[in-house]
Amino acid sequence: MHSRLEVSYIGTMRRAGILLLGLLLLLGLLACSTTKGTLLDEAAERDKKDSTVKSFGEDPDPFEPEAEVTGLEIRSYPRGADVYLDNRYMGITPLLLDDVEPGRHKLNLKMEGYYSESEWIDYSGDYDSYYFELDEITGFLKVEAFPPEAEIKFDSFWLPAGRLHELPIGFYNLGIRAFGYEETSRPVKIYMRKVTEVRVTLKGVAFALSDLQSSRTAFNPRNAGLLGTARIRFRVTSHGSGQARITDPEGRVVLTRNLGRFTTWQQGFDWDGRDPRGAPLADGRYTVRVEAVAEQDGQTVTAELDLRIDSTIVLRYRSLWSGSAGLLYAPSTEVLPGGSAQVSSLFLAHSSSDDDGANVRVPVSLALRFGIGGRNRFELDTSVGGIIGYRQDTFYLPWFASAAFKASLLTPSGFLSLGSAAQVKLTYQNVYTDTLANFSGLSLGLPTSVHVGPVALLFSPEVIVSPWTVSDDSSTTPDAGIYGWIYGRFGLLLDLAPLSLGASLSLRTLPFDEGFGLDLPFQAALEAHWLIPKTQLFLSLSVAGEFDPPGSYYLLGGAGLGLLN
Repeated sequence: MHSRLEVSYIGTMRRAGILLLGLLLLLGLLACSTTKGTLLDEAAERDKKDSTVKSFGEDPDPFEPEAEVTGLEIRSYPRGADVYLDNRYMGITPLLLDDVEPGRHKLNLKMEGYYSESEWIDYSGDYDSYYFELDEITGFLKVEAFPPEAEIKFDSFWLPAGRLHELPIGFYNLGIRAFGYEETSRPVKIYMRKVTEVRVTLKGVAFALSDLQSSRTAFNPRNAGLLGTARIRFRVTSHGSGQARITDPEGRVVLTRNLGRFTTWQQGFDWDGRDPRGAPLADGRYTVRVEAVAEQDGQTVTAELDLRIDSTIVLRYRSLWSGSAGLLYAPSTEVLPGGSAQVSSLFLAHSSSDDDGANVRVPVSLALRFGIGGRNRFELDTSVGGIIGYRQDTFYLPWFASAAFKASLLTPSGFLSLGSAAQVKLTYQNVYTDTLANFSGLSLGLPTSVHVGPVALLFSPEVIVSPWTVSDDSSTTPDAGIYGWIYGRFGLLLDLAPLSLGASLSLRTLPFDEGFGLDLPFQAALEAHWLIPKTQLFLSLSVAGEFDPPGSYYLLGGAGLGLLN
């Protein structure tokens, strides 16, 4: 009865998750034009003042004349061709000649392995440009091989034998192979517009099995998709067939897989670490034994490999928007296992217009997350990015970089559990706004979580020491000094691997020297992450915003892509 209730509960939660994902997508579409009040204008003006890249519509300096480009420019594809002007060597492409007399000239381009180009040109004496696409000199190769299904290797490509192949002229050492035969090589020379013929008879090879290995020596079947799967691969030399058998620590067979007939070198199968009913197997060491039988003489060869199922290896995709892994504005308590890594990107955007013209903000974040040391103990999070902005004919680009070190203190376990971690983070950005709730300075945090099944409540108090204070006022520049305040970060996470959904909120207090109170605006976000089936890639959708009650706010919406291994 309990299992039926659990399945029903998870199914209901998944349907709720899909509904929330659809709502999130709709909000993301609306976010690109949703704004009210002056908060957006103030943030844009502040960032524009601090980080202007290019302004348009300004009058040029009348005392600074524009430089004129003169000369004869010669370009080619590929680059590096020898240039001759009136039979005199001038250099290699791309080339700009500024001492050519006006008039009629003969231009020649030469390059080894390519046909020469020649053209009469009329040079005006000002600026002229000529571009040439050089044709490669080629010949032909035909390899007659036994067996007929043999392949020939040119550069890094394998091509079918028995056909006519057009190749650049020159010397080559061709590899020739066929399944069930010894690989060999032959030196050949390809001549211009001629056919080079080669005949090869390959020798049969003895049956062998080698290189039995797994993509993961230890894994957790509870992780989603390929993250909870071991990809077992091996190599054979000739035709045959095989069977794989996996046994548990007590020697009981938990999986038998018929591998079929071998028709190519690389063989393998995937194992999800589950029993026939789909339940994850118990932790422990398992043995993979592959038995292969040669088709020609019935010879049997075997190979074994040990794998470990370990439920403590928890791989979950998380946002790194505000400098540390978790939700966009609230760090989580879990850390990656040692040797694991996550690469992620996120692009959010807002576009609107008013009496002053277009107002565009596009925050961009690229991040790396590493598990360090022992299993699920320490993690390093790094991120870089910026806010691509456009306002009043001006492009601006605030940028940031941050690094956070997280140590696990208490790992959640069971349906109802607690988690905690300690975190130190160092951040620098070249503006005084705080759109990402990741301001310049050194911060210490204590991420804490309460878990009820797949639902987690996140809370993280964070003390920051900074050389500046946060300011959205473009008319003033904060004085340098030593300032401190507290971030309060809150989140709600629903983890239904391969889908996770979250909502987060970041509040900031006034600097300690200004007394007790909130320093508005605050930040909030909704997000969703989905593991693309049969991959380790995650697609992210997010809506974030800044809010200055009672009536000023703006929203950003966008997407990202990441990889977890």
